[in-house]
Order: sequence, then structure tokens, then C-alpha cells
Amino acid sequence: AFEIQYMPLPWDHSCEVNSALSEVSERNVNDTQILLDSIAPVQCFSPSDVSILQKCKHDASISQEVFEEVSSRQQAEDMVSLLPNRYFVNVTSHIEWYLSRDIDISVVLVMRDTSISKKEWISCGISSTLVDASFEKSMGLMKEAFVAYGMHGSRVPKVGTERVLIVSYEGLMEMKDSYLYEIYNELGIDSTFLPSFTDGNAKYIKEPPPKKH
Repeated sequence: AFEIQYMPLPWDHSCEVNSALSEVSERNVNDTQILLDSIAPVQCFSPSDVSILQKCKHDASISQEVFEEVSSRQQAEDMVSLLPNRYFVNVTSHIEWYLSRDIDISVVLVMRDTSISKKEWISCGISSTLVDASFEKSMGLMKEAFVAYGMHGSRVPKVGTERVLIVSYEGLMEMKDSYLYEIYNELGIDSTFLPSFTDGNAKYIKEPPPKKH
């Protein structure tokens, strides 16, 4: 069995959360750059089994007081709500958290056109100061993980045991199934599943005006 964790940098990269950050200035931008060492497995946020929650309590940084209050509610979303509204994950220490527990882990870093990524953030009304700071922090975390656990990484014992795979979003949109199957192969996933490919970049690209004759 395996689990897929979706972790945008930063989380929560949504207009609902980030629209409140439109006036962030250089002086208080650090207040929005909360960094977590790792994200525990989904079982750590499921109150259906209190014994598992107890084992996860320390790793998920949950205080005993909050643990007792939330676990009594029997709702998984309550445990997830203990995380900050907006945070980054240290990809390198996240990998090492799982490896130290003998859990096999691979991280897929999806790279996207920089200008389009920034346009998406700005469309939510986020200040340019915060956009630039978030982009810089995200790229720093991804580069650190790739240098350590990517192909020929400093912490990779031998070729074929890398933990970080870089995927181009634009490349995936262009090559579709052939690129996706290669990703499956790299991750050891035996599947022929094909999703519908929708280019999320299109709405941020303006067509040039027609030439005047």
C-alpha cells in the first residue's frame, strides 16, 4: 500500500487564505513563512484509532491538551485544522522523517514557469513582496532536497536510489501520456491510468492582438 501526499509550497496556496495577505510588507513577511520539518501520515490525523493518534502525537507536534480535545470530536478534519493556515514544508527533513522510520518515500517536485506561477499568486491579490519571498523560499527548499536526494545527490548511496524526481508541468502538458508513463516508471508504479490533461497555464497567457493589415 502507498499514500500520496499533496504539498504545495506554500500550503495553503489558495485565494481564500492568501487574500488576507495582500498588505504584507518587507517588515512582517517572515511571519507568513512558517516552516514545518515534516508532515505526518494521514493516519496521524484520523481520530478513528486513538492508539495511532497517541503514537503520532509527538511527531505531529500536537500538545496533549489539544490532542485530548480534538480526538474526542471524532472528525479527521479537526486534526488537520491544528496545522497553520499557511506553511512551508522542509522537503529534505520530510524525506528523512520517513526514512528514519523505515518508510520508503519518493518526492515529485513539479516545476512550473516562474512568470505564470507568480501571476497566479498575484491574481489572488497577494502583495508582490510576499510573492517574491514565497517563491524564493519554495525554490530554496526544493533545490536543497534535490541536491541531497536527487539524481547523484549527496545523500544518495547509489544510482537508482534517489528520492527526488523533478517533473516539468509544461512538459507534461505537451507530451501527456508518454511523459506520465515515464514518471510512473521512475516511481515504480504499475499503471496505465490516464487523466484528462487540462492546461492550467492557458488562462494566464494572453493571445497577441491580430495584426493590422
